[in-house]
Parts: sequence; structure tokens; C-alpha cells
Amino acid sequence: MNNKGKTSGSRVKFKHDNSNLAIIIHKPHTQGAPIREEALRNIYNYLINENLIS
Repeated sequence: MNNKGKTSGSRVKFKHDNSNLAIIIHKPHTQGAPIREEALRNIYNYLINENLIS
């Protein structure tokens, strides 16, 4: 997990160790706030489409 730098806001990049695949996620500003259902669905679909989960 890497922060993208001072101008990235709350974005966090997750990179797969065995490939060049990565996903950048915006972290909620409110500490402890749940991830939005739409964001979770997008992450799930990305992982399925890239055959990282089945």
C-alpha cells in the first residue's frame, strides 16, 4: 500500500505483488466511515475481471 504523495488527497494505491495490476482507492475523510457499497462493488468487479479472485 503506497500513498501517492502530498497532492494525492486521500488516495491509496494497492498493487498486486505478482503483476503490474494496481487499484487506487479514495479513503473516506471521516475516520471509521464505512466504504460505500458502489466502491466496494467496483473493487470486487475489478478483481473478478482481472482473475485475481473467483
